[in-house]
Amino acid sequence: MEKFNNIEEFEQLLQDKLNTHSVSAPSDVWANVASSVGSKVSVFSQLSTYLSSFTNILKVALFVGGIATVVAVLVAENVEKPEVIQEQTEETVSNENNNTESILLENEEASNKNIASETSVQNIKTAKKETVSAQKNEAKPDLPNNLKEQKLPEIQPEAAKQTNEKGAKNIGTSLLISNRTPCLNEVITLSNSSQLLGSWTVNGKSIAENQAQIDYKCDKIGTFSISLKSKKVSEQSTITVNNFATKINTSKGETGVYNFSLVNKTILANWYKNNKLISTNTNTIKVILNNVGQYEIKALPINNSCALAAITEVNIEQKGKFEFYTAFTPGIDGINDNYKVTIENYKSFFIQIFSAKNKKVFETNDPNLGWNGREFNNGIECKTGEYIAKVAYQLNGEEAKTQNIKLTLLR
Repeated sequence: MEKFNNIEEFEQLLQDKLNTHSVSAPSDVWANVASSVGSKVSVFSQLSTYLSSFTNILKVALFVGGIATVVAVLVAENVEKPEVIQEQTEETVSNENNNTESILLENEEASNKNIASETSVQNIKTAKKETVSAQKNEAKPDLPNNLKEQKLPEIQPEAAKQTNEKGAKNIGTSLLISNRTPCLNEVITLSNSSQLLGSWTVNGKSIAENQAQIDYKCDKIGTFSISLKSKKVSEQSTITVNNFATKINTSKGETGVYNFSLVNKTILANWYKNNKLISTNTNTIKVILNNVGQYEIKALPINNSCALAAITEVNIEQKGKFEFYTAFTPGIDGINDNYKVTIENYKSFFIQIFSAKNKKVFETNDPNLGWNGREFNNGIECKTGEYIAKVAYQLNGEEAKTQNIKLTLLR
């Protein structure tokens, strides 16, 4: 318990405790205490006088209660508390033990959960296996005992079923065809995957013997059966031979200009005139055809392997005319007095006349001007006899020509 040097220290401490108490002390308590302490008056006489009033009794009761409370607080603060510390220590140890036990319990629970989880997974797997097994058992109908003992025959591959005449198994070969939809006149290659020698037929007609691979020209349109037969195999397949026909449209434009085009606008071709290449990779062309004669125009498709060549012909007829005769009679009867040739629609003309001794006696480039039997039409008369007329000319649309005419002058 705390010790005080004098009454003032006790009084100050008492005053501090009462000020912080939940019930305030009466206002005249301190005055009464001071007066009672300061005087040497008898305590009992003062108390009897003070307690004569009920109000003072109540005040004293409150004051005593406050003092008792302060004393209890002071005692509680100054008394050593070994038991409390021991209790707290025991409580701490107990809490640590509890925490340790809690951790152990939690680990045990987690372990139990893992074991339960593993057990659950194993149970699920076992349940699935049992379900699958049950389904399999349900899918298999119960067979009679005599059938259960019998073994079902194994299903063999289709190739293994095939046998030749001697009982040998088919080794599982297959026909190899380079093009199953060839074009007309296309050459294809026929072989087999096992490279076996055998007989080849097309629609039952033999085309090769003892061969593993052959080349076959598709010279007809249609569907054909290809077969290979040997000691070990007998295989068959089909091919379909196609072609694609197109036509050429022809139209005449300006003088000597012709337009050629394929009916199918998607087809591109190389173009030939009388087998001479004149244009490539086009659907339409223009060609000038002025010369008299017959022309073959061919289009060879290049973007469709089954498209056949298209051919058309153009005939340019003769437009010019060239005629001559072999005798004339100048100065006899007024008829046929001049020698000349007949030429129409021509591009060029030139005539020369020579005597038998190769002497030139006449020439002109005017077909309307004839030879009158004199040297250059105004010289001396030429003798009766044979002469040679050399005519060079070119008719429109034709090549240039030279004609040697043997004529007779008669007088």
